[in-house]
Amino acid sequence: MWEEKGIYTTRDYSDLYELKDLDMIIELTGHDEVAKEIAQAKPDRVRLVDHVAARLFWDIFQIEEQRLAESRQASEALRESEERFQQVAENAEEWIWEIDANGLYTYTNSIVEKILGYKPAELIGKKHFYDIFYPDDKEELKQAAFEVFAKKGFFREFINRNVHKNGGTVWLSTSGVPVVNRKGKLIGYRGADTDITERRRADEALVEAKEDWENTFD
Repeated sequence: MWEEKGIYTTRDYSDLYELKDLDMIIELTGHDEVAKEIAQAKPDRVRLVDHVAARLFWDIFQIEEQRLAESRQASEALRESEERFQQVAENAEEWIWEIDANGLYTYTNSIVEKILGYKPAELIGKKHFYDIFYPDDKEELKQAAFEVFAKKGFFREFINRNVHKNGGTVWLSTSGVPVVNRKGKLIGYRGADTDITERRRADEALVEAKEDWENTFD
């Protein structure tokens, strides 16, 4: 194990001189005469570290080993978390997305094509969330959204009318949460949209039917 890390141990320090890549000898006996003997015999290019400095070196080495192990575990946990998120996102019925602080899409799952006709590659890094708002609603909805951004607020069932790639109208219910960095600066939003177009049409049809009924009997 230690040799894989370039660390060799021996009871006869002269054996170490055969190592071509030797650059340090750590003397662990604590005997001054041993340290003196090594100092006189070692090549000039090789550094000698006594047992006191070695203790410090070892402590630092152990700390670094622990840090690296924790870093590897954190990286593995992050990778697994990202894989789980990706699996959930790609199998969800909702349109899951991420945008930066300016509203530009940085992530979207594939369901967006089913809802709005756009492939993820057509949105990510190319369109802002307000680019697909219905023209008559665009400025009002954009202003309302950025007012929430300014407060780092949450979106809950934010109803918005959008334009499908084929020109049709799509009603969405948007929910989202702010994403901030360690200093608390807003770096974007993450959320999900539900297609409520059919529900909206049913509501409108019910209202029209009610109005027709009232007009008939007035």
